[in-house]
Amino acid sequence: MRHVGSALLFVEIAILLLLTFAKDLGKRNTWILFGALVVLTLVYGILFLPRYFNYRFLVILTTVFSKLVLIGTIAFAIRGKYADKDARGTK
Repeated sequence: MRHVGSALLFVEIAILLLLTFAKDLGKRNTWILFGALVVLTLVYGILFLPRYFNYRFLVILTTVFSKLVLIGTIAFAIRGKYADKDARGTK
């Protein structure tokens, strides 16, 4: 199970790197990658949330919640980027 978690986090990092450094993915592909990032974060949270309420439960719940808030700020950045492009009339 530890390898699954590592693989999920590795894919999340790869998506974040693509969103950060790729020249121009296009509006549709950017939102698809963003959606994949949200889904991966939720899957990670669901897979590794313990069955019983304890300290580990709170740590994972807080981690997933903070990651979702951070991903939400990425959504605002994407929205702003493409709103600016649309206003200027560029692709």
